[in-house]
Amino acid sequence: MFPTTSTTPLTFEPYLLDHNATDSANLDGWRMMFERQQFVDANAPTVIPPCPAWCILPAGHEYDSTDGFGADLVFARRHVAYEGAKMSDVSVTERNHYGAVTVDEPSIFLAGEADEATVAEVRAIAAELLKAADVLDRITR
Repeated sequence: MFPTTSTTPLTFEPYLLDHNATDSANLDGWRMMFERQQFVDANAPTVIPPCPAWCILPAGHEYDSTDGFGADLVFARRHVAYEGAKMSDVSVTERNHYGAVTVDEPSIFLAGEADEATVAEVRAIAAELLKAADVLDRITR
């Protein structure tokens, strides 16, 4: 997707084949996606900033998502301090806009629902959230 890992073909026809794009009615849409990917690959950061000391992901992990196009293109990656088994993690999002890097404040990210959880599941979620709160407290001091 990005310079060090890109597998995007250099021309449109192989791109269509790689994506099994057999719907000729949507060629304009496929061409837009191809051109966007070419733009993203050409403008991807060549230097990956170091991770925070507490990040549990592999050192120097690459940007894994993009948003925007043209002058608004932003690359993003998350730095994770804790990954819960049920529904939480402690992380930040780093954004790179043409070399200008910003990092959000660390926070607890919640995923999933507990609407119909059993008592045991609620206790496990509560324990996980307490652990996440301890990690968040430790990395923000």
